[in-house]
Amino acid sequence: MKYISIKNTSVLFLSGLLFILTACRKDYYDYTTLDYNFTVYYPEHYSKQLANGVKVILKNTITGASREYESDSEGHISVSAITPGVYTVMASKTVSATEAEGLVGISAEIFCNGNIPKLLITESATSTISLTGSVAGGFVIKEFYYTGSKTPGGTNYLYDGFIEIYNNSTGLQYADSLVVGSTKTSANSVYGFYPDKNYVYLNQAWMIPGTGQDYPVQPGESIVIAITALNHKSDPNGNPNSPADLGKGIADFETYFNPTGTNIRDTDNPEVPNMHHQYYSSPAGFDWNIGINGAGLVVFKDSNVSAFPTMTEPNVSSTTRYLQVPVDAVLDAVDCVGNSTITIDKKRLPETVDAGLTYVGVANSGRSVVRKVKSMIGQRAVLMDTNNSSVDFEVNNNPTPRKITK
Repeated sequence: MKYISIKNTSVLFLSGLLFILTACRKDYYDYTTLDYNFTVYYPEHYSKQLANGVKVILKNTITGASREYESDSEGHISVSAITPGVYTVMASKTVSATEAEGLVGISAEIFCNGNIPKLLITESATSTISLTGSVAGGFVIKEFYYTGSKTPGGTNYLYDGFIEIYNNSTGLQYADSLVVGSTKTSANSVYGFYPDKNYVYLNQAWMIPGTGQDYPVQPGESIVIAITALNHKSDPNGNPNSPADLGKGIADFETYFNPTGTNIRDTDNPEVPNMHHQYYSSPAGFDWNIGINGAGLVVFKDSNVSAFPTMTEPNVSSTTRYLQVPVDAVLDAVDCVGNSTITIDKKRLPETVDAGLTYVGVANSGRSVVRKVKSMIGQRAVLMDTNNSSVDFEVNNNPTPRKITK
């Protein structure tokens, strides 16, 4: 009879077990890695497309492991030795105001983000990451025509005024509930409200209708608000000397004014929607008489204008009341005066909304004030917006609604 040594049996068993474990361990770590590439792009309306300095995080959806990279000057990222699998990709960059100036023409901090929710990586390839950017800029007053014109007979024609509001931002804006309003007309006298830096005071205010998203305005596009929506050049009720065609297709809205409901003198074009009247300081007269020597014009957004208080002008005997609008609500403003002799203390708007003033200089001249073009980003004009109308505006001898004067 043969006897087997327990000691030798134990050695043989342990050796076999070690071989099995070693073989399994080798199989577990025996995998193939690969290289992968990404190209990161700015939004298509930016001045350049390849996005540098973008932080990109790859996260394996199975293991939870993540790796972080940054795009180079050509928007390129090279990933080496990555394990095949399913990944999420997240990209982000905070664009400084200085860099945004060159990318979108507006000096404001922008946040760019992009992602690929599910990316299957099984072989070497290149994927693109398209960024979206936060909106920089907003609505501005592009053109303000208030001076009126002269008829062939030499009389004053006051009904061809218009206001153009421009989307000076990088994103879609909605004009619903935008309010435009004017101050007391310009004059060479001290303005009682001027010391108040926290409010503007309006004698009329009009609101664009809509429920929130009825009137979209794309970047570089505008809306035109006519005092009376006619082709004033050719309409029998117009003035052949007028510079303004404000008929259907040009004017988006008109300000129809008939507060008494009788003795109708304003013309209502049924083809052009009416603005919703929010406030007037006096029911006298007809049409929106801004004043041929100018006034302060503001644009703000608030659906509860009727709740704003009204005030009489300090140090003035008149009982006329003006709508008090907080400066914080104002999106844009321009302070127009009669001529170069009007000094800064006669302004109708505080410097908190407009640090300067502008003027045409000649009443009934058929001229407007128009905002200067600061730069062109592709086909989109970026307009000057320093909150100083002395710098931002210039005289336009030929009012041009819906046109960019370069």
